[in-house]
Amino acid sequence: MNPPGAPEAEGPLRLPLWMHQLLEYAIGLVLIFQSVHSTDAPQLAAAGALVVVLAALTDAPCGAFRWIPPLLHRTLDVLVVAVLLLAPVGFGVADPVAIVLCVGGAITLGWLHWHTRWVAPVRRPRAAPTPPAAAPRPAGPSTADATARALGAAVGKTSRAAPGAAGRAVGRARAARRRKKPG
Repeated sequence: MNPPGAPEAEGPLRLPLWMHQLLEYAIGLVLIFQSVHSTDAPQLAAAGALVVVLAALTDAPCGAFRWIPPLLHRTLDVLVVAVLLLAPVGFGVADPVAIVLCVGGAITLGWLHWHTRWVAPVRRPRAAPTPPAAAPRPAGPSTADATARALGAAVGKTSRAAPGAAGRAVGRARAARRRKKPG
């Protein structure tokens, strides 16, 4: 375990803190739901509530209130593991199912504690792409400019002349139809 604030060595598996929180919620809810079936209901429910409250108060993506910084959560995880391990002895838990759940929850929380990435990964800012260097322009107008101007002038003349040409074509067609009709 690295001291708080020290950079962490990347191991084979490092879970993000939000996943750690979701798994803590699940462990706490299992303990709470199983307390209904146990003879040691208050102790099991209190242990589950302790795990859920710790996850809810942590300043991380799945935290409800975000009062506890992640590195303090890391320390409190060790205390919660100790409480769950000592529950059968210190709090008088005698139900075998409750003991298995407390010890299993402690082992799972210990594994989560060891395999969690407690600091957010460092995101390196992307370098802004450099615009390509502009090619030097020749001093006079380019052939593309001359072509564009010639095409623009032709379109302008056509757009002004088109309505008159269309009207003349319609008039000629009507006159030709009248000549062909007898009567």
